[in-house]
Amino acid sequence: MMNTNWFEKRTRTHYISSFSFLKKVFFLLSLFLLFGTVCAFRTANSPVLLTNGDDGKTVVVPSDTQVIIQLPTNSGSTGYTWNFTQSGNQNLLLQNTTYLPPHGRPMPGAPGTLVFTFMTKKSGSTQLQFALQRSWETNVPPIQRFTVTLQVHP
Repeated sequence: MMNTNWFEKRTRTHYISSFSFLKKVFFLLSLFLLFGTVCAFRTANSPVLLTNGDDGKTVVVPSDTQVIIQLPTNSGSTGYTWNFTQSGNQNLLLQNTTYLPPHGRPMPGAPGTLVFTFMTKKSGSTQLQFALQRSWETNVPPIQRFTVTLQVHP
């Protein structure tokens, strides 16, 4: 009987010390994950969204920030589409160009949105120019222009 009691006490003590050790490991792991999450969100910049209403403006953005430009287009029925025509220097990287169809029930000839996604790279001033024109009309001026200046800072 004495041996059984000793075994139970030892098992219970071992179980309690193992549980205490696991609590410590779990606590440290939680702190590590929390620290990593905070650091990740602290360094990420929110994207900057620009639309037709921002034409002609100067916008200040931090480096390593996504700049999203959304312009209305009706290329499916009229043939007019936005073309990225100029950037002042190499402060930006064009990441993606996407067409978003109109919301709701699609209707023939309904306008959609052309989305240009850029990433700012380094400090400096960059002017972005877009032209709304038909691709096959080479000697015809665009029917509309969109220009925005980005002041990129560290």
